[in-house]
Amino acid sequence: MYYSYSCPVCGKIFYTFNQNQEEAAQTVYNGLEKHMQDYQEEESGYDSLDHTGKAFEDQNAVYSGMSSSSEAPAGGYNLD
Repeated sequence: MYYSYSCPVCGKIFYTFNQNQEEAAQTVYNGLEKHMQDYQEEESGYDSLDHTGKAFEDQNAVYSGMSSSSEAPAGGYNLD
């Protein structure tokens, strides 16, 4: 199963393939966390992020907000 989550700041779709939704959420969360750090460095004037550089709550928010499908999302960024 493919699990995906859209970045709340830039809209880029991140996804992973995993049979376990909790493991998929951890992979997607880690990828988003890295993405947000990189994004904040590139967009130094961007101030909608909190002090930790995160624009999303936590892994539970990613878990509950993920979409699932049998095919990889078009245009998404594979985290595997």
